[in-house]
Amino acid sequence: MAGTYTAPPRSSGSASTTLTPPESYEAPPTRGTKSTGSVTSDDPYSAPPSSNSAGGGPVEDAGTYDAPPVKLAANDTLRRRAKDEVPKKFVIAPTDLDKGKLIGQGGYGYVYRGVWREVAVAIKEIREVPDPKVSREAVKQMVEEAIMMCDLRPHTNLIQFFGICLDPISIVLEFAAKGALEDALYGRKKEARIDFTAEQRLAICLGAGRGVHHLHQEGVVHRDLAARNVLLTASLEPKLTDFGMAREGAEDEATTTATKVGPIRWMAPEQLSDQVVSTASDVWAFGALMYEVYACEQPFGKKKNMVVAKQVMDGGHCDIPASAPESVQQAMNACFEHDHEKRVKMKSILTMLEE
Repeated sequence: MAGTYTAPPRSSGSASTTLTPPESYEAPPTRGTKSTGSVTSDDPYSAPPSSNSAGGGPVEDAGTYDAPPVKLAANDTLRRRAKDEVPKKFVIAPTDLDKGKLIGQGGYGYVYRGVWREVAVAIKEIREVPDPKVSREAVKQMVEEAIMMCDLRPHTNLIQFFGICLDPISIVLEFAAKGALEDALYGRKKEARIDFTAEQRLAICLGAGRGVHHLHQEGVVHRDLAARNVLLTASLEPKLTDFGMAREGAEDEATTTATKVGPIRWMAPEQLSDQVVSTASDVWAFGALMYEVYACEQPFGKKKNMVVAKQVMDGGHCDIPASAPESVQQAMNACFEHDHEKRVKMKSILTMLEE
């Protein structure tokens, strides 16, 4: 019988070998891949601020911005690319959108609740920032996200993409009433937190894992799996979102693409040492996401990012919550296999969780 959940004590997950963590990432150019969606923090070791990018629910300090949304000139190359590469049926006219209140914000954009064709939606815009190159890159990634999501087959555990609007540049996504999983687990606003039952926590892990498996079957590596990028519907169904760092590549491809920056607490050792990602690095990050679900904090707790990097590169990983079910502990240990060639695929992780 499910009861209330108390965040568990943590056991150590470290090993030996000494390597020096990188000071920063300067990766080679991406090799023949397509990127999508959002921009990470300027700090290569930091998670981007949770923007609740396709959801609703409680959002911290969502007020109004002084900076206006980015608008593209008629002859802008990104605007032309969107018009040329996004199928016409996915281009939404501004007059078809009823934009409501601001429900979320991140370092680079706004998220509004709105209505499109009598359906509640989230409208994600990019705002102008002091460095125009940053705004430009954010718009570029948003356009690429739209292009990829047009080709991505839908799944119950992926946030649904409805289309792109060109004035101002924005994407229209499914509205998730309970907002970001991170906020529900350990957000700063206590009133936004949800006291999940044991069954609900396991269901969230299973649902998110099924979404990851679907992406991998579609040939897409998410690259930014974390509780901040899982949204919850009114019925607490998890939906993966924010494909801002995603890349296309075969599921069994060992090193899909190089990565310049990323949130270090969710990063696999091969990302730190070789700056490359694959479906295997998604599996590692999924283990860190499960830690969030059961420990109700970010991976590695309050440890400094450089300490975290060294621990992972020395053969360690974030702790396995002692009170997590045996099936979850088994799955997390499998996710944290240091040799990415031996790390199991998401299908095997799901099998462990379903036992």
